[in-house]
Amino acid sequence: MKINNKAMLKESVNIIIAIICIAILISFGVIVYNALTNKHERDQAQAQLNEIVAKINKITKDGGEMNQLYTAPRGWILAYYDSAKVTANTLYTLPRSCNLKSCICICNPDMKSVLSKEAFSKYLKEYTSICDKDKLCSNINIKVYDPGFPMLFDKAPVTLTLANINGEIKITKNE
Repeated sequence: MKINNKAMLKESVNIIIAIICIAILISFGVIVYNALTNKHERDQAQAQLNEIVAKINKITKDGGEMNQLYTAPRGWILAYYDSAKVTANTLYTLPRSCNLKSCICICNPDMKSVLSKEAFSKYLKEYTSICDKDKLCSNINIKVYDPGFPMLFDKAPVTLTLANINGEIKITKNE
C-alpha cells in the first residue's frame, strides 16, 4: 500500500488546527469562569459590607451590640481606615473611595498568601491602602476601636460582634 504524502500532510495540518482550536476554547472557558467567579465574590463582599455598615449605623444610634454572620469570600479582609491618622508626615493613606473620610472596607488582598498575619497587619495599617482596587468601602461617622483590624477571614462563615462601647464601635471576630 502506497502512502499518499499530500493526504497525510493535509490530515496533519487539520489535526494541528483542531488542537489549536480546542486549546483556544478551553482558555476562553477558563477566562469566562474566572470572570464570573470574581464578580460573584465582589457582589457577595459588597452585600456583606452593606449589612455591616447598616448594623454599625443602628448601634451608633441605639447603642448596645449586634451579631453579624460574615459569609463573604474567604481570604478577604475587613479593614477600618481612620481619617484622623492621616497627616503630612505619615505613610498611612486612605483608599481613594473613602473621599478623605473614615471608612470601613472589605478588600481582596493580593499578598495574603505571602505575608504572615502580623506583617500583613503592619503593611495595611502603616504603609498603604490595598483597598483602592476593589472600591468596596463605606464612610462611617463613628470611630471604630482599632486593635482588631485588619481582620483576615481565612474561614467563612464567621460571626462578628459589633458593639457600641463609649461612643466607639468595637468589632470582634468570634471563631
